[in-house]
Amino acid sequence: MVGRADLLVANRGFHAVAIDAPGHGGRPRTAVDEREIDTLRRTMAAGRFEADSAVRFFARHLGGAVPSPA
Repeated sequence: MVGRADLLVANRGFHAVAIDAPGHGGRPRTAVDEREIDTLRRTMAAGRFEADSAVRFFARHLGGAVPSPA
């Protein structure tokens, strides 16, 4: 993922951000997180991608994001 971000930033003019999601780095998952993750996994396993679920999941967590110290 970092490699792809590097390419998009360096060669395509994109900006990138890394978000530690629930369940990573000691962050607990809520019941809502578990349901949304399960929905994403099921749709992806079926060969589909449910963008609304992904957007909803990440948008909830972006609101609490804070910059890491450099």
